[in-house]
Amino acid sequence: MAELESRQAQLEAELRNLQSYLQSDSPQVIAARNALDALKTQVAREKSKLVSPDDDKLNRKTAQFQELRAYAEFRTDLYKLALTALEKAKVASAHKLKSLAVISAPQLPEEAEYPASSTCWARCCCFAACCTAPCA
Repeated sequence: MAELESRQAQLEAELRNLQSYLQSDSPQVIAARNALDALKTQVAREKSKLVSPDDDKLNRKTAQFQELRAYAEFRTDLYKLALTALEKAKVASAHKLKSLAVISAPQLPEEAEYPASSTCWARCCCFAACCTAPCA
């Protein structure tokens, strides 16, 4: 807005300068006047946007923009926190994995050493004999 108004002041000064040595119906003066009128129309249009009765008010749009920017920053911070938590979890799991590392796979024995199978058979036979013996 300030840029448009400064350009308007320049065009007004240029028009006054041209009018000082040219007639008011000369092409340069007419062109400068037309450019100044167009710029004044543009300035008026921009000012009406600032205080528009519609929902296009600049302050409302600025507030919406600030709200969206804050929302985006909040979500970005949440994302950073989630990434930090993920990295911490990875480090913790790597640390636990080091203490639970499998050095060699377990192996099953080829032959049972205890209890001895002959002793087991002898016990089973004695139990069977006791159970089948007549009670007197």
